Formats: sequence, C-alpha cells, structure tokens
Amino acid sequence: MDTEKWKREYPFFNTIWKLYDQFDKTVSNEGDVLYETICLSIIEDTNENKRKHIDICMKLMRNLWSLSNAKYSNMLNSEHCTNLNIWLYNEIKKHSIPEKTVEDIFEATNPITRTLSNYYECAYYHFNKDIEPENLLKLLNFEANINIIKSILENKGNTHYCQCKNYVYECVNIFRTLNSRFCPSGNANNENICSKLRTFQSSYSISLYDKPEINANIPSLANPDNETLIDCSLKEQVISSQDPKGESVSSNMPFNVQAFVGIMGGLFPLLLILYKYKTLRPKLLSIIKNRRIDNNLGEEEIPELPLYKSQKDLIISDEVSYNMTYIPAENV
Repeated sequence: MDTEKWKREYPFFNTIWKLYDQFDKTVSNEGDVLYETICLSIIEDTNENKRKHIDICMKLMRNLWSLSNAKYSNMLNSEHCTNLNIWLYNEIKKHSIPEKTVEDIFEATNPITRTLSNYYECAYYHFNKDIEPENLLKLLNFEANINIIKSILENKGNTHYCQCKNYVYECVNIFRTLNSRFCPSGNANNENICSKLRTFQSSYSISLYDKPEINANIPSLANPDNETLIDCSLKEQVISSQDPKGESVSSNMPFNVQAFVGIMGGLFPLLLILYKYKTLRPKLLSIIKNRRIDNNLGEEEIPELPLYKSQKDLIISDEVSYNMTYIPAENV
C-alpha cells in the first residue's frame, strides 16, 4: 500500500489524509517519557531499525490514547480506529515492523487507555494474515469513509464527482473479483475474507445503492458487467487527469473546451465518415482549419485536439449536456 499514491489518486479523501498526517506527527514532550519507556521495553535491542521502530511505537501509543481521550470528535471511534489501522499497515510494510512487536504495543497500551473515561478499545487488524490484504484494505477504507463518498455522489457538481465515482467502480470490481474467487455459493473455506466481503456488501447497499438519488449512477455489486462512466463531462475528465499541481499530465498545450465542443457539435456526421474512410481526412482538416477563426483556435492548435490523438477512439458530443464519452471506432 502506498499512501502517497492514494493521496494523489483520491484527493476527495482530503480529511482522511490530514488525519494520517496527524497520526504521523512526532510525539511531543507531554507524553514522550512514558511512551518511550514502554517502547524501549518492547523493541528488541538487536533490531537494526530500533530507533525508527521506537518512533512508530510512540506514535501508535499516542494515537490510541488520543482515540480514547476524545481528541477526535468529528468521527466515530470505529471509523477512527479503522483509519488508524490502515495508516499502521503502511508503516508496518514500509519499515518492516514484526507482527509480534505491533501486538505487544497494543497490549501495553490497553492498561493505560482503560483509565480514561471515554475508553474505546481499538483492536489491531491483522492484515498480514488475510488473503489479498491490500485489496481488502481498499474495501475497508471505502467502508470507513462511506459518508464522504455518499456526500460527493449526491452532488454531480462536486469537483471530485468523477474521481469518486471511478473509485466506487474500482472497489466494486475488487469486491466482485474476490467474492467470485473465494466465496462461491456453499464454500466455507475462506470465512475470514468472506465475512469482510459481506460487511462491505451490507455497507454499500444500505449507504449507497438503496438510495434512489444515488443508485442510478453507481453499479450493482451483483452485475458482472463493467458499466461505463457515461455521465462524467469532458471538463471533469480533464480535471481528473491533472497532477497535484493542477498541470495536465498529457499535454502542456492550452485547450479551449468551449471551442472544441462547438466544432464537435457541428461536425459530428463528418467525424463518423472520417473514422470509416481515412481518405476523407484531408477534407475534414481543411474544414476545421477554415473554422478556426470563428472558434478562436489558432491553426497550430488544431493538431493538439483529442480528435487526432487516437484513431481508435471517437469522441461524441451529447447535444443537450455536451457530456463526452469514448466509443471504439469498430462499433461505429
């Protein structure tokens, strides 16, 4: 699991990434003596990464304490605990922390947190014992933060709508694959993973698919077909393909969306012909060049339009909303 990659691909979980940053903060002086004393007794002297493991041990103890000390009032304890375990999994993988060490940290922390009035026992999730741990981790992240997903899907005008919807499709496909592989009807050999999949299925249905305002725009868990994201506009797709600095990954050339939509609307029939008969391409190019002034496009910009980037794909414009989708040329 690469949390930095997740941050880039799923920016709509911004509040969760901020929480991860809180988890990762260095322990301040207020608790470092107690935490360090306990962690020194847990981390073996022979460990070549001893100092780093002690730092992570202290952070984990501090985070478990904060959970029971009502430091995070904007999230349910169960959701907070799940996010803490996901953060911890990444630290374990990144720094090769032994499973036994992590278990000892949780065991040593419990007697301390039990003294708090708002004590909540956050159990350690043994991801390393799971089949397909990183795929299950993604489904667990989905469940823990399903309210964020729900709020975005309820508003198509949200700037992260398409990115969020892509994430939903990704998780649904993970569920379908794991469910068909490990949990066929009557198979009780993988109860651990199957119980997690049932939990995901229940959360998905109750929080999203059973909501009339959402279910028309998301896939069914039972449907084996891969639906297409036909309601994501060209503008949203362009935003989704940008890097964190807001610069287009595919091209540095400015792109006039309104002008392009105008061209596409007027030349739709010619586009169909173009992709069936390549010999007419020069004529279409000539027509587009003659219209460049009306559409505020310079001649040098025309070859950069997505129309010429692939002979395999055809862009079609919806006359009402101008939402864009891609259809293979052989289906035209």
